[in-house]
Amino acid sequence: TYKKTGDSYSGFWKYGNKHGIGTYIFNDNKIKLIGEWENGNLKHGKWLFPNGVYWEGNFVKNKPSGIGHWHFSDGNQVKSEFIQAEDEEADANPDTGEKPVKITSKIHANVFNSLVFQD
Repeated sequence: TYKKTGDSYSGFWKYGNKHGIGTYIFNDNKIKLIGEWENGNLKHGKWLFPNGVYWEGNFVKNKPSGIGHWHFSDGNQVKSEFIQAEDEEADANPDTGEKPVKITSKIHANVFNSLVFQD
């Protein structure tokens, strides 16, 4: 558990970094990042919300990136894409020199669960 935020991580570590299979839980909203970690960053896994909805795919700097799928509690799945780009209008972080990342989400119209109607 991280004292400053109350967030918690359960999983494997390597040289003081999250590395291997693990779960990070945000204390304030109970959202979870679950999956394969490498050098402190989630690489592939799930972005799980408390209502059971989750996005599964790749991550860059702990944020969804690329094509993945939203999974809903009713069994439906929707293909989506997250595109990360440096926010050119924002100021760089004085500690790291990095600019914030702007994430754009695109939903693809495919639904991967068919509906069955019965008389």
